[in-house]
Amino acid sequence: MKHCFLIILFLLSAKFLSAQEVNYFVSAQGNNNNTGLTTETPFASIEKVFSVLANDATAKTYTNIQINVAAGTYSCGVIRSELERAVKIKITGESAATTILQRTESGTRLFYFPEKKNDGLELIVQDLTIQNYGRTTNNYAGNVLLMNGLDLTVKVSFYHCVFKNITGCRGGIIQSSGKNNELVLEDCSVQDCSVFDYGGDQTNLEGLIHITGGDVGINNCTFENNKKDPFYNGTDRGLKKGMIITLRPTHGRIQAIIKNNTFKNNMILPDRETATSILPLISAFDSFSPKSGNKICLTEENNTFENNIRENFENDVNFYIDPEDLCSEDDDQILIRNDEGWPTVFELNKGEEFILERGGISRTIKLISFEEFYQPNYSLGDILEKAKVIVSIDGEEHTLWCRPYELPKEINGIKLYVEATYNWGHNCTYQHLNDIKRDVRFSAVLSGETWGPQLAVFPIKNYRFHSSSYNNTWNQLVPYNSLYYHRGDDFGSIPDRLDVVAIYDGYMSTIGDGTESNPFYITYQGNVKNRISHMNLYSCDPSLTLGQNVTAGQFIGKTGSTYNGNDKAQKRDPHLHISFEWGATQLSTYPTMIEAYFNTYDDDLLAIAGGYRYAKSGETIELDGNRSVARNGRNISSYSWRLHDGTVVNNMTANVRYEKAGLYSEELTVVADNGSIDKNYLQVIVGTADNQTNNTSGYLHYYPSREINPGTRVSFWSRLNTSTSINFGDGSPIESISDLASITHVYSQPGLYTVCLSGTGPNNEPATIQLRLVVESGSPTTETLSIEHKTTGSMDAEITAVLGNTDISTVSTLKITGTAGLNLADCHVIRDRF
Repeated sequence: MKHCFLIILFLLSAKFLSAQEVNYFVSAQGNNNNTGLTTETPFASIEKVFSVLANDATAKTYTNIQINVAAGTYSCGVIRSELERAVKIKITGESAATTILQRTESGTRLFYFPEKKNDGLELIVQDLTIQNYGRTTNNYAGNVLLMNGLDLTVKVSFYHCVFKNITGCRGGIIQSSGKNNELVLEDCSVQDCSVFDYGGDQTNLEGLIHITGGDVGINNCTFENNKKDPFYNGTDRGLKKGMIITLRPTHGRIQAIIKNNTFKNNMILPDRETATSILPLISAFDSFSPKSGNKICLTEENNTFENNIRENFENDVNFYIDPEDLCSEDDDQILIRNDEGWPTVFELNKGEEFILERGGISRTIKLISFEEFYQPNYSLGDILEKAKVIVSIDGEEHTLWCRPYELPKEINGIKLYVEATYNWGHNCTYQHLNDIKRDVRFSAVLSGETWGPQLAVFPIKNYRFHSSSYNNTWNQLVPYNSLYYHRGDDFGSIPDRLDVVAIYDGYMSTIGDGTESNPFYITYQGNVKNRISHMNLYSCDPSLTLGQNVTAGQFIGKTGSTYNGNDKAQKRDPHLHISFEWGATQLSTYPTMIEAYFNTYDDDLLAIAGGYRYAKSGETIELDGNRSVARNGRNISSYSWRLHDGTVVNNMTANVRYEKAGLYSEELTVVADNGSIDKNYLQVIVGTADNQTNNTSGYLHYYPSREINPGTRVSFWSRLNTSTSINFGDGSPIESISDLASITHVYSQPGLYTVCLSGTGPNNEPATIQLRLVVESGSPTTETLSIEHKTTGSMDAEITAVLGNTDISTVSTLKITGTAGLNLADCHVIRDRF
């Protein structure tokens, strides 16, 4: 029997309160010494709620906050969220007619969000009047809302609000500069406000609402009795700048929707009759010289202009647009990103070409054609398998493939990669790539460059590639799920065992709080954000802070199983998720992960069978080992497929026919020129001929992932939803194992083993999952862990205090002393090492 001892490997260090929605109440009759949590104990100000959210330990766990503001008039100064976490806050008044915010003596602005501490904030303000902010004697911008942090992702929405008697310059009411920011005004009224020109050159920011990057939607609003004096300093500086709205893409592309608004009785008043500038109510143009290169994607419909007065400006228009600055189907949006240290990202329609200029090298790339191939999924219908993309590079044609586990192709001094096709990005029910506008999106670097900054570190320590059958890569359909093509890479792992580390030097831009998938974000060079998800909060480094610098290889947490705020939710598919985000653009992680893997580990090659495939019974499919990869300096000398029926095909490709629905595993073996060997397994999910449901699904996981020696105790998790047997591949007896169970095994000799989990599904369909396991030469290190159990409560804190963040993979024996209320079933433990 393998179950000789009991070992506890990792425990929950404390009981973490799940973040939840919380309601705060504010009343003019309230008191800031109250709790603010009931209508009977309201706070007296909104500022108090933000202070509590930033400083109170319990309130810091909340990420969905409702602030209910009773009828009344409130003196409100500057609100800076500084909450250091992604948070959604909704401020709701009784009605705009009865709930009024106005400035205090000490403050000119209302909401001020410039710092990184506000990253991830979503603010909704509704049913309020906001009045009397700003002054006519200073150059403060954004007196109701200022979002000028260029690295932030902030979304602010105003619904059913009244802006009244707001005065200022350079975006007198609202200024938004971040390329990732989003602003929404719906059913709002802007009345009796004014904007003036404080001074400076022609790049100064006039207008009541001034947008220089990001998204903006202004719909069903009324702008009435507002004024602008464009010549405050006596110089003609108002050329083409909108009195009400100015869209000026200085800091990034602007996506703007302006629909169903009314502009009535607004006045532009010059101080001299000879002025001839164009002074529109709304302008959309790039005023920089030379132009910034950003565009304005504008939807403007059903706006009404009534009795707007411009003294001595006969050549004025209501809406000034420079057509050269607007997005169009044939504009220069071919180039998506070109940040230093990262691949150039561009997209092409069939017949279009792009000149890649990088590091002194120029290549003309033209999309000749593309063809998409589909495969049958038993529950989703036809899904994408691959796309064949033909390009010419400086006039010479080449074929590229878009499919899971495909790497960039090196051609004529560049490495070229197909990120996705339009259909791959859009035809899905989850994780759309909505910013893909053309037929095919590409990325490219020069032949000698890395795929991202140099010296990438693999994000999991002591990990062997595909040591779990649960893996998802870029563009791969996530199995047993909705129509979800994965955006990033998933690495399966038994929870709480392996260290997760930073891939590059960067800074912490989001700290997980245990909600959702407990995402942490590290921002790297070029403002690329690395999302790291599904770690369990209790395993993460508690000393990490927002804005803190981290170095490549620095500990962040351990692989986990958190989903929807539940650290036990991924009992079948525990894994680490890695993705790269550039604002609205996501970048394939797979080329970077392969580079990082070979930087971190000394493997000579990786067999890549292709992940998952789908077929119908009676169908023949082709298996292809061409995506296998060898370390630089090594070459693959041979390929071999061992099929599920025992047939061996000594070739890179093989054809296999499936007579019966089921879950199949096809083994690929590759050999390098120095004799190194690796194996990988294609999981084939076969439905019935009429594509009915295959009822068998699941995964196989093991730990440790690498550094297994003769005598090392290896734990296996079966997550196959049927009773199965497990063959460890070393000639030892086959053992039985049920779904959601675990078993351990010790290998006596070094070698490359195939572990096979097999069973029969409820419709008598075959089910097989295989993994390779490497046993290295050497002896395992073994340790005895002794813990004294003192209390009658949970053992979690006691054992965690002993373990800390130490690697406990070498622990072979656990000794527990003390008998006070010992109940292992109540502990957050993993008891499957023995």
